[in-house]
Amino acid sequence: MLITKAENGSPSTDGMKLLLKTLRDADVPVKISELFLTAFCSPSVWRHSNETMQRCIVRRELYFKKLEETSPETKVSNNVRSMMLLIFRGLDAKEQVSVLRSCGNQ
Repeated sequence: MLITKAENGSPSTDGMKLLLKTLRDADVPVKISELFLTAFCSPSVWRHSNETMQRCIVRRELYFKKLEETSPETKVSNNVRSMMLLIFRGLDAKEQVSVLRSCGNQ
């Protein structure tokens, strides 16, 4: 219900604030879904051919940050982030193992 009058009968913005909050809250699941798909499944997670590894990492971290801001319960651990970088870098399984070994399997 839109509340348009205060208790004393004067005009109020409470109804509009309630409507805006309801619309904003209803949009959150859609945003979370979009951000999740972008961060984990979209072709944009792959490193672009003309992109430095540093730029790729920064771009990926922005996706994760947006996802975590929209869904505060969501946390992506550093080891998962690292594995995603290895996988989406385009390395085959043997190359991934070599990179992990060179880092002491950390």
